[in-house]
Amino acid sequence: MVNNFELTMKDILQRKIFQHAKVIAGKNGLNKQVRWTHILETNQFESLINGGELILTTGSGLKLESSTELTYIQNLINRHAAGICIEIGTHVTYISDEIIELADQHQFPIIIFDHFVKFVDITQDLHSLIINQHHQMLHQLYELSTRFNELSLLPNGILKILQELHTYLKKRHFISDR
Repeated sequence: MVNNFELTMKDILQRKIFQHAKVIAGKNGLNKQVRWTHILETNQFESLINGGELILTTGSGLKLESSTELTYIQNLINRHAAGICIEIGTHVTYISDEIIELADQHQFPIIIFDHFVKFVDITQDLHSLIINQHHQMLHQLYELSTRFNELSLLPNGILKILQELHTYLKKRHFISDR
């Protein structure tokens, strides 16, 4: 039946593309769900994210080492972003202690790459995973709907649908209790 799919920051760190990534802050927030990835190279993003996004940035145009860095991270936290990945090197050379402290206080993961990474590869990998899981869930819902339609044509169809639903929910409850 339909699986609970929840991609977390911790899951993402297990992906091959993140093998050289380092979590420098917000380690207590690694169970946050990631709904999507978003590349942000601007600090004017309030209307661009909905929450649950993993933000990817090189820091170009963000001035993450200036006085606006705390505001930038606080805005991401306020918009319920799942976390941020920052490429260290060209545009950002370090993450300040104040940023790390703020991220730790809010359990907001900050992941750094200390070498060049292709954000397109990250987004392709994670989006494929998310979309494939959604497709699988839709397929499972279609199968359940088909089964309900078949049962509705049988004598005592409503009772059989209720029994099938009871079995389905019992399995779901067992899975979520693990």
